[in-house]
Amino acid sequence: CQIVLCPGYNDKEELERTVSDLTKLYPYVNSAAAVPVGITKHREHLPNLEIFNEKTAGETIDQVDKLQKKYLKELGTRFIFLSDEFYIMANRKLLDYDEYEGFIQFENGVGMISKFEREIKDYLENLSEDHKSKIKKVSIATGHSAYEFMCEMAKCIMEKCPNVQIDVYKIINNFFGDTITVSGLVTATDIIDQLKDKNLGETLYIPRSMLKADEEIFLDNITLENLSDIMGLEVVPCLNEGKDFIDKILK
Repeated sequence: CQIVLCPGYNDKEELERTVSDLTKLYPYVNSAAAVPVGITKHREHLPNLEIFNEKTAGETIDQVDKLQKKYLKELGTRFIFLSDEFYIMANRKLLDYDEYEGFIQFENGVGMISKFEREIKDYLENLSEDHKSKIKKVSIATGHSAYEFMCEMAKCIMEKCPNVQIDVYKIINNFFGDTITVSGLVTATDIIDQLKDKNLGETLYIPRSMLKADEEIFLDNITLENLSDIMGLEVVPCLNEGKDFIDKILK
């Protein structure tokens, strides 16, 4: 299950009640993820909604930490997990790799950073000499939430491959509104507007999640091919998977 947390509506005591109700259906309900509500700039005539901030995200992490300990003892599983966005907003450390219990809520953005980081670092430990000797300049476009993490991962790759230069660019979501910070909702329009005058090198890499699930097309109906033509360079989507990411960058 996925719970979209809206401050003042279904957080705090309501979240606790929701999780309690869902655990009564365990194991038929295997787990629940809580993700923060995202608010676009297109909200005319709609009810007022607040978004999480550093303080309220931290309070939610503390609340869920207590629930996880409770259900780990009672059910043998933490059951309720928070998406990575909460930890980024609160400037808090994410759960340890093993605490994600096999990443059962990966598709809801739970543990993506921990899993991706482990895969990248493990793969870099056994990097081939051919990869290490690559000479190239490339760029990565990502959303606000993942920017710091992607800068750190780019640094790890460059330390192993001294002749590879990777520039990471944070794309502000002007299309939906700058409160939308996840990479999966970045559009080609914003990539074009913000990177058209940059020296991107020979290739621009983007997360595969920016494209529709079954098509190479962005949410603003610009295709991957169109973007490549407009930018004048190859644009390559990468899976949220260490091997795929590094292999494509060091191709």
